[in-house]
Amino acid sequence: MPEFSIIIPVYHGERCVEQCIASLTTQSFGDFEILCVDDASEDGSAAVLSRLSEEDRRVRVIGLERNGGCSRARRLGVLSSKGDYVLFADQDDAYAPGALQRLHDELVADPVDILAFDADVESVDGVGEEEVRGVREWMKAPQVRLSGRRVLDACFLDNEYGYSLWNKAYRGDMARCAFAATEDETVPLGEDNYAYFVLAYFAGSLRGIPGAPLYRYRYGAGFTGHGSMSLAAWRRTSTLAEAADLIRRFLERQGTWIEYEDVHAAARAHMVEYAFDHYRTEISEEDRSQALAIALEYWTYEEVLEGLARSAPGDLPLLVDARFGDDPARIELREWVEEQADTLSRMDEIARARREEAARLRERYESSRAYRLGRKATAPLRLLRR
Repeated sequence: MPEFSIIIPVYHGERCVEQCIASLTTQSFGDFEILCVDDASEDGSAAVLSRLSEEDRRVRVIGLERNGGCSRARRLGVLSSKGDYVLFADQDDAYAPGALQRLHDELVADPVDILAFDADVESVDGVGEEEVRGVREWMKAPQVRLSGRRVLDACFLDNEYGYSLWNKAYRGDMARCAFAATEDETVPLGEDNYAYFVLAYFAGSLRGIPGAPLYRYRYGAGFTGHGSMSLAAWRRTSTLAEAADLIRRFLERQGTWIEYEDVHAAARAHMVEYAFDHYRTEISEEDRSQALAIALEYWTYEEVLEGLARSAPGDLPLLVDARFGDDPARIELREWVEEQADTLSRMDEIARARREEAARLRERYESSRAYRLGRKATAPLRLLRR
């Protein structure tokens, strides 16, 4: 039985998957298997994977006849795994040299159900540095040890660490139990939210390795990252609601819906926030009315209202049109909403300006000599707190 099973869903990855696999086969620690699940690729991925599996028997290939999406491929990979611990990788990402040896040493010294680590985030496709910094911060390993329900609550309820799958090692038996409890469904978007919610639900312990970027994440290479979003892509973003529904059904099957309803609500609210952040930055003015009509197919009116009020309050009148259509009361309601939207827009501009100024001040402070000296002086105290 290998110590690590690394699961890589592959779809049209002939140009990048070999580099990802090479980052693992060249590791100094060699007790692992790589499970590449080819999700019915129509390019040369199958040939590349076949060649790599012949060159290195640690590379196992599972070929699917029909495309089922990343969620189903990842689930099959986990359920087919044999490792003491399970890791994940996307086909266009990589592991840092020495990563597996470091994980082995940490897990021997202090085993846990989930071991988190940092990630290097590389900007591709023109993603801005500010956004990359935000993703890097989100993927930082927690600095405290978590036990029991705190593993789940700290992530989804308190936002103390991120739910990304790739910067964590999972105890194999726990991961296989968790994925067996998920539905064998295609999840267009939010499959990581769904999968990590279930993993954290079953986990009894989690700790992090702060300051150890063992995973190399290419941000912007896939669906994530900025750009101009079509209405078709916006519809896909709105399907995050389906991931939230899967989480609810999972809790209902476990008989713990009432106990975990607050965590589900927080996870769903985060998905709404994510969706409308993309609405604000990527949906063109001419597409916004139609985009709101699409959003109402997936989210409740109250959720769309809240997301819009936070991200693009000036578009609230468009929501009234999308929601109430030919209702006689729509005109009067629209006039009132326009007044409120103007007020909210002004407040939003003021708040945004203050946040930007605070960020500039913090950057200036952290780059100052006084800050660096202070960090050096307090280093012993920070070590004692650990």
